[in-house]
Amino acid sequence: MTNNEEYKENSSNPLQYDSIGESYIKSKEGFFTEHQDLGKEFIFDHLIDCEGKSVLDVGCGGGAEMALYRTKGFSRIVGIDPSPTMVAAARESLQDSGAEANVGSWETISYPDESFDYLIGRFSLHYVKDCDVAYREAGRVLRHGGYLMLVIPHPDADTNVVIENDIPYVRVSLYGGKVSITYPKHTLDQYFSPTFKELFEVVDTISYKSLERDDAVSERDTIAFLARRR
Repeated sequence: MTNNEEYKENSSNPLQYDSIGESYIKSKEGFFTEHQDLGKEFIFDHLIDCEGKSVLDVGCGGGAEMALYRTKGFSRIVGIDPSPTMVAAARESLQDSGAEANVGSWETISYPDESFDYLIGRFSLHYVKDCDVAYREAGRVLRHGGYLMLVIPHPDADTNVVIENDIPYVRVSLYGGKVSITYPKHTLDQYFSPTFKELFEVVDTISYKSLERDDAVSERDTIAFLARRR
């Protein structure tokens, strides 16, 4: 398979984690036993006043973070992921935890309006082609005054780009070359779009150099932010 064919296969397939899921879970777990997980730290540092509340993890992957949400006092913990492979792994890891994992995506969150107090997306929003679709769904299922917390790649670092059908996609190697992912290239204006600003108010944000990305093109390759539903 040529590089371009590999890009095309991954970028046109929203379920790329069905093929790389097992490797991704193992590589991530192994990597963060030896390295600081800055994105996870941002999330857990900002989970406050959670007793008796509900949280939805969009793009929950293998459910590693979900298992820890109980320590914050959440009474309802839900994760969704577009990959059935990742959902199956999450369900396996979450047995007897009281948390649930189901197939779903940013574009289709199959829960009623105002179902959750917190919505978390750790490296998942960037796989969506149209961020506004995701923001409208997030705004729908979040209660007013609820919180949206995201960790996303900084567009300044997304330099390894290939064009497919006039759409730019980014290719990133993770965890010391163990896994490669592909996602649509975004701009800061897309991440902080008029739709986002209409629905949400930013409470806190940081830009930092992550450890899991193998490229070193930028001193700020990741953005994490907390926003409140208006």
